[in-house]
Amino acid sequence: MHSFYGYGNWKSNFWFVGIEEGGGGEIGNVTRRLDSWNQYKVDLLDNQIHHSNIKLDCFFVKGQLQNTWRKLILTKLSFENKATDRECIRDVQKNDWGHLNSKNLLIELFPLPSPNNTKWFYDKWTGLDVLRYRESYYDYITEERVNYIKNKISEYHPSVILFYGKKMGDNWDKIIGTKASEEILVGKSKIKFIRINNTCYFQSPHPASVYSNKFWIELGVKVRELLES
Repeated sequence: MHSFYGYGNWKSNFWFVGIEEGGGGEIGNVTRRLDSWNQYKVDLLDNQIHHSNIKLDCFFVKGQLQNTWRKLILTKLSFENKATDRECIRDVQKNDWGHLNSKNLLIELFPLPSPNNTKWFYDKWTGLDVLRYRESYYDYITEERVNYIKNKISEYHPSVILFYGKKMGDNWDKIIGTKASEEILVGKSKIKFIRINNTCYFQSPHPASVYSNKFWIELGVKVRELLES
């Protein structure tokens, strides 16, 4: 909870920051994830190696597209003015997505996997008071996680940070250090953003709530245009 943040490379210019990983619907899944992290005990893991450890290497060996990653990859490809067909997405996911030596960073505000934000099983699996309720877990860990990510931003100065999941807007603002006060229109959605020094921060819906590929492609274009301006 205190040490694991996600996958990829802090030196990347484009960071993706989500709420929490999916999964975690049964204790075996969580145990495999904990056992994998325990081999390294670092803040960032290699995405492919970790998912191989937890028996989910289908996303890399077979190239089965993962729904959240697929849309984020669309945005990254579009931002880089590259082709966005399914095979290009698959190539990125299999060979680059969240690798330690890659040019992307995939981190989460909260460390424990959960199938969604309405289900909570950790009270049944552990006697830790802080995990009795989701609310007590948030109260316990949020400030520490926010500060850690803020410090990494100060250290590495990425060009783009895309927060996804509008329900966490207050926490995204805490990481930024101020409210994202400007807006751009992507499709029919208003995307908050702010530029501070040489970093542009964006707050988008979660990929699970926007199904259109067109939205994620357009988002990448708008991000590129704002950086170029």
